[in-house]
Amino acid sequence: MEYDKESEPDTTAGALRRDKKSQRKKKYLLQEKLEKNEQEKQVKDQLQNSRNIVVFTGRALQEIMRDQTMIKSFVTLAYISNIMVGSEITPLQKQHLLKMVR
Repeated sequence: MEYDKESEPDTTAGALRRDKKSQRKKKYLLQEKLEKNEQEKQVKDQLQNSRNIVVFTGRALQEIMRDQTMIKSFVTLAYISNIMVGSEITPLQKQHLLKMVR
């Protein structure tokens, strides 16, 4: 005759085994939840600590200004980046940049 834990009579020993099994399952689920929360926290911290920096030149900006699609892409990039650095930009280009972003 094979021993079947499921059909075990409701004795103190059987109840203790089921209780221990239940406790182990709860502990496992809790550990899994804690690990998931820790991973989510790490991803959130990485996103908060990351910096998106865009560097462009006046000549590149001149090329961007020629095409409406490029302008839209550039403005989208400006909104999602934390820092934008432009080098060799004329005052007129700066003025156009401000108008685009506003």
